Amino acid sequence: MFPVTITDFAEWLEKELIEQKVTQAELSRRSGISPSQISKILNMQSSPGPEACTAIARALDLPEEEVFRHAGLLSPKTEDAPNLAEWVHLFIKATPEERDRMLELARVLSRRSRNKK
Repeated sequence: MFPVTITDFAEWLEKELIEQKVTQAELSRRSGISPSQISKILNMQSSPGPEACTAIARALDLPEEEVFRHAGLLSPKTEDAPNLAEWVHLFIKATPEERDRMLELARVLSRRSRNKK
């Protein structure tokens, strides 16, 4: 385990639920985790294990790695680029056509950035 507290995960999960406008009941339904277990996690009475983290990630459409890190099941990661895990997650979920558009946009933005220097 890595230095993350139950409080850290509960606060992060509560924030995600609010941002996504998802209730505890809806999280339970989407994830297959019992309402009482969701309540225990949010009330800091229980830490989520790997299966719960995977289910929460799927239910909230988040990268598993992000949920595992917030739960302290993966080491903290310093990324060269903020939001890299989210970008990769969105790219993987995209259709081939969407991926092509995402790459083209990234190339255009990269060229603009280089030209400004």
